[in-house]
Amino acid sequence: AVVVVLVVVVVVVVVVVVVVVVVLVVVVVVVLVVVVVEVFVVVVVIVVVVVSVVVVVEVVFVVVVVVFVVVVVVVVFGVVVVVFVEVVVVLLVVLLVVLMVVLMVVLLVVLLVMLFVEHGPMRQNTTKRLRRNMRLCRHTLKFPSISSLVRFEGGTDDRCRLIEIYKRVSSAWQGDEGAGGQKMVCK
Repeated sequence: AVVVVLVVVVVVVVVVVVVVVVVLVVVVVVVLVVVVVEVFVVVVVIVVVVVSVVVVVEVVFVVVVVVFVVVVVVVVFGVVVVVFVEVVVVLLVVLLVVLMVVLMVVLLVVLLVMLFVEHGPMRQNTTKRLRRNMRLCRHTLKFPSISSLVRFEGGTDDRCRLIEIYKRVSSAWQGDEGAGGQKMVCK
């Protein structure tokens, strides 16, 4: 009976030891699985964080590129507007210069025509007509004012100033026809 008890005790001890070893192995395996899962989770979290940072960096880069493109477009548009304004200003300056040249040519032509009328054959006819009218004026005494003389002359088409006409008429009235007649110079 002692041998049987010893065998039973040994078997019980062996079974307990085997159960403890199996439990320990299971615990170790579970711990290892938990550690592996935790490592995997940490790796996944790190990957997610890295991917998030990369996405944020890419979004920031895209925003910077879009802002740069907008700035470049605005600058190019500004340059185009400035060039257009400069072209318009240059065209206006050229137009003003052309107008000034045309006006100068017109003034030159007018001056030449006035000089021709003043010193050409029309002046002699005007001087003769003025002398004849001054004689008539002296004899008839119908011209008490310059305005009536101008009406008699038919206007200022002889290009002489009214004061010169008045001086000539006055000298003719005073009997200085020879001197006044010889010095008829329109200014």
